[in-house]
Amino acid sequence: ESIKLVEPISCVGAVEDWLGRLCAGMCASVRDVVKQSTTELAVVAGNEQHLKQCIDRFPAQITLLILQMVWTIQVSDCIINRSRNKGLVADTSRKIASIKNFLVKYTTSPELESKPGRVRTNVETLITIQVHQEEVWAAPQAQGGLRYVTSITAFEWLRQARFTFKPEKELCIISVADADT
Repeated sequence: ESIKLVEPISCVGAVEDWLGRLCAGMCASVRDVVKQSTTELAVVAGNEQHLKQCIDRFPAQITLLILQMVWTIQVSDCIINRSRNKGLVADTSRKIASIKNFLVKYTTSPELESKPGRVRTNVETLITIQVHQEEVWAAPQAQGGLRYVTSITAFEWLRQARFTFKPEKELCIISVADADT
């Protein structure tokens, strides 16, 4: 997979200089693709069929990031609003399972068969991550299942990897415990 550089880099002059510019250009290009992908979050969260377009449009790691950001949004929204909406836990369970079921069904579609093998591998990776996220959500209360968490400051939630995008900083933030990277 490849990503086009946002701006061309001239590889002239001292190697250390143009390599530094190239690294900065690659980082800027990846940031740009991540920023573009965040426009898909609301659509994917409401329509897992749109995930298929993301799989085709973005590199595998970006699609994985979209999936993880959608999960973070869904679960944190449920934790924050569950006291005001009694059906929210069941709805969140359905959404998480729906994405997994869509991905599993997609593996048997003729459409996927016509694509390069790496796309199938990418979908299988997405399934693995989504199954893990579903298990973390649905685990029994004694095992720290997130469907029982009532506060975003609860350890069971904070110990999970949470993926968010901060548009004002144009940064993807990965949080574990109370540390952000």
